[in-house]
Amino acid sequence: MPSITANVDDDLKARMENHPEINWSEVTRQAIQAKIEALEMMDELTSESELTERDV
Repeated sequence: MPSITANVDDDLKARMENHPEINWSEVTRQAIQAKIEALEMMDELTSESELTERDV
């Protein structure tokens, strides 16, 4: 499985470390998956639109 790297600031990292019971990789994977699904839904809804980006 491919890996990615995400940068977080020191404060967020410290707050994450306060919750070692959380699988942060899984949280990140789920967030990315949800975002991709939302984008794909928008692509499907607008795929037959004749509007240009300028119109929008």
